[in-house]
Amino acid sequence: MKKILYIMHIPWGWIKQRPHFFAEHLSNHFQIDVLYKTPLKVRRENLKNQNNILPNVKSFFQFPFKKFKLLRNLSFLNKFFIRFSLSQKKIETYDYVWITSLSLYPMISHLITHKTKLIWDCMDDELEFKPIKENKPLLSDFLTTEKHLMERANLIICSSEYLSKKIQLRSSISREISIINNAIELPSTTQKEPISLSERQNLKLNLIEQIPNIFMYVGAISEWFDFESILKLLEANTEVNIVLVGPNDITIPKHKRIFHLGTVKREYIFFYMKYAKALIMPFKVDELIKSVNPVKIYEYIYTGKPILAPYYEEMHKFAEFVHLYNNTEEFIDISAKVLHNKMTTLKNQEESRKFVEENQWKNRCQQILKILPKVT
Repeated sequence: MKKILYIMHIPWGWIKQRPHFFAEHLSNHFQIDVLYKTPLKVRRENLKNQNNILPNVKSFFQFPFKKFKLLRNLSFLNKFFIRFSLSQKKIETYDYVWITSLSLYPMISHLITHKTKLIWDCMDDELEFKPIKENKPLLSDFLTTEKHLMERANLIICSSEYLSKKIQLRSSISREISIINNAIELPSTTQKEPISLSERQNLKLNLIEQIPNIFMYVGAISEWFDFESILKLLEANTEVNIVLVGPNDITIPKHKRIFHLGTVKREYIFFYMKYAKALIMPFKVDELIKSVNPVKIYEYIYTGKPILAPYYEEMHKFAEFVHLYNNTEEFIDISAKVLHNKMTTLKNQEESRKFVEENQWKNRCQQILKILPKVT
C-alpha cells in the first residue's frame, strides 16, 4: 500500500473540514500519516471533534514568528521544531507529501528532494486573509512561497475555478491545476433526533421552537458577514427573525430579532435547520469570498429549504437550487417573497437529494484517486 505524509495546518481535533475529510477517505486506499499543527491557543472548545479514526496522527509546533516584526528573524526555528517529527530520510519513505497551506511549505522545503512527489491542496485564497493581507512583510513572504509552490508542486488542487485562475495570475505561472470542489458529509441515517426536555435545553431548541419566520445562517461569523444587509432586511420586514448558528469573532449587532445561538454540535446541525423558513448566506462578496466554494450551500440544499445567497462566479453552479441576489435590495425583495410563499424552493426534494448525494466527500476522493497515478 502506498504511503502519504499528510501535513495539515488545521488541528486534527478541530471541527471537520476539507483536510479531515480527504485524509479519512484516502485512508481507505493509502497508508496515511497525519501531521497537524498544534494551535497556540485552543479556543472554541465546543467545536472540537475528539473522534480519531486514523491510527497515525501526530502534532507539530509552528510559532508565527513572521507575524511579529521583532521575531521575524527567528522564523528559522520552525525548521528546527519540525525535525522532532520529520527528517529527510523519513520523508523519502513516502510516495506523496500532501500539504494544505502555504504556511507549511517553508517548514519542509529543506527536507524534500527532487524525488519527492509534493501535493498542494489550495483550499483558500490565504493571501486575502486579513492578518496576512494587512501585514506587508508577511504578505510578501506568502507571495514568494506561493510562487515557489507553483513551480515545485507535482500536483496542485484548488477548491474552486476562480481560485485556480487567481493563483496563476498572481504568480505569473500558467500550469495545469486540478479543480476539486468542496462537498458535504451527509447526516447519519441512524441518528436519533433529540427529543427529551434536557436535550432540547442543551441544544437551545426550546428557544428556536418559539421563533416564527426564521431566516437562518449556519457557520462561522466573521469579517465577511454582511450585517448591513441583515439590519436593512429587519428594518424593511418586521416579520422576519434572524437566527445565527455558529462561532463568531466579530461583534454581532444587538437587535431584538437577531438571535445568536453560538456553536452547535455538528450532529444536530441538520435538525436545527428544520426550523428555518429559509437558509441564508449573507456574505460580502470580496476577493476572499470569490474563491470560496461554500460547504454550507451543499448542506443547505440537502434540507430542501429556500436558500438565499449573493451571486458571484462560483455560485453559478448552484443557480438551479439557490435564489441568488446581486445587492441588498434584491436580498430584501426575495426574502419578502419567500416569507409570503411567493417564492419557494427551486427544485423538489428528490432533485435536491440527488444533487448532494453526487457531491459527497467520498465522491471527491474518487476524483483524487483518478489524478494521483498521473503525478510525476
